[in-house]
Amino acid sequence: MAAVAGNRSAHATLVASTADTVTLSGGGRKSAEIVNHGTDVIYFRTDGTAAVEAADENEVVLGSERLAIKLGDDGEVSLISAGTPTYSVIVTS
Repeated sequence: MAAVAGNRSAHATLVASTADTVTLSGGGRKSAEIVNHGTDVIYFRTDGTAAVEAADENEVVLGSERLAIKLGDDGEVSLISAGTPTYSVIVTS
């Protein structure tokens, strides 16, 4: 698992089948967006549990899409993909 940190935004490339945990210090309980810059599906969770590919309770960002989310109290989001897409997590409020 890779740890990625930022204040109000973070950008990285996923390693196939390895979860990233993004922590935004300026993001607890705030609105944010996940931007998938690649073509592979990204699965994510904001409840403190590590994301798992194609598993129940995970949400999805399709390739070349962006999705508005609400960060949890800790400002963390866990992301995973079967591929290697580049992504951004950006606080929007």
